[in-house]
Amino acid sequence: MQAILTLDIAGRLALPEEFRRRHRLREGSRVRIAEEADRIVLEPLEEAAPLVERDGLLLVGAKLESTAPDHRQLREERLAKLATVPE
Repeated sequence: MQAILTLDIAGRLALPEEFRRRHRLREGSRVRIAEEADRIVLEPLEEAAPLVERDGLLLVGAKLESTAPDHRQLREERLAKLATVPE
């Protein structure tokens, strides 16, 4: 995968969505930048999920991020639509 990017006035680059999704990058993700020969290399840093102890169990305190729609909201909208009486 390739992309051509343009630096903004502050020297920042915006990574295309496909790159961010493929490498699981989101706001706040850390990336290492390095020079190798005549190249600039970006390397996503693995972010370890924090461990949390609850009731004597050690749990991964990661946040679950869903890309699926909220089915409860969709159900409420369908019910509201069905409840309306046509004039």
